[in-house]
Amino acid sequence: SSFGHGYYAGNVGIGTGTIQTARQTALEIVGAGSIASPSNADAGITLTNTGGGAGGTATTDLGYIEFYGKDERRAYIGSRVESDEGVLVFGTDSSTDGSSLTERMRIDPDGNVGIGTTSPDTKLTIYETGVGEMALNVRDASNDAHRWYIEAGSEGLYRILNGGSTKIQLRADGDSYFTGGNVGIGTTGPGERFHMYNTSTENPKILI
Repeated sequence: SSFGHGYYAGNVGIGTGTIQTARQTALEIVGAGSIASPSNADAGITLTNTGGGAGGTATTDLGYIEFYGKDERRAYIGSRVESDEGVLVFGTDSSTDGSSLTERMRIDPDGNVGIGTTSPDTKLTIYETGVGEMALNVRDASNDAHRWYIEAGSEGLYRILNGGSTKIQLRADGDSYFTGGNVGIGTTGPGERFHMYNTSTENPKILI
């Protein structure tokens, strides 16, 4: 038999005679089962590479979903085999013409997540190529008023901001400071700028 292109102007339902979702999506697949126990009744889509080479040491793309805008590829989610192991990759485009589609994040066979790297060695690995760039930035709705971030570069830098000002800074090769309030060691209620508390009978000690 031979296959050609097919077109359908309305919504398509697979496994159902009526589109179930209130949004009336263009394609809906209805079924039962689970990912762990697949069956013919699953509401799933299988992408299979029949071109061969999907294994061994060669890198082979298995399947992907592309997202288009203005007739250009803008993002994708895909899976590939690398060294006979499966990985899931995510890519986006930073250009105006779809010419810079690049992998941005991946989940490796061990479940490690890599952002900016193809070889994550921890549960979350973030790689920033620029010196002095923020590798991780967490902030609230007030934007810069309350946030903490880790900066990548020749030296490690960790900062916590409040009201737009740095209150805690830990720098691996430079000045570190605490200006947000009292510092307590062994206590959650420091009464002075630096308060040490020892629950034992021995007096607190500082070893220099």
